[in-house]
Amino acid sequence: MTNDDIFNYTYTDKVIISNPNFFEPVDFFKGGEKNPCVCKDLHAKNSFAFREIFHDEHIVPINVIIKQLLSMDPTHENIKSVIGKIGVCKMLKTLRPSNTRAGKETL
Repeated sequence: MTNDDIFNYTYTDKVIISNPNFFEPVDFFKGGEKNPCVCKDLHAKNSFAFREIFHDEHIVPINVIIKQLLSMDPTHENIKSVIGKIGVCKMLKTLRPSNTRAGKETL
């Protein structure tokens, strides 16, 4: 789609398709909707807002991080070990696990 690093993009950033051979139907989403609002054929030089197609997913759910921080002895090493688990995965919204992870807490 583009040669840019995906981590350079956030929610409202404009993504421009730079790959001249890219041509693919893509589902577009509005806000936090779970179902796409439209499917469009995208090709080179088209653009879209990052959040219309992609989603930032926390690898370790934030509620798990908070529970661990609140239940531990707050030493520098303990806090550092929990904070070190924070990470984000950028994925297509069509692949996000929002419906499958409800109620699960994993590390």
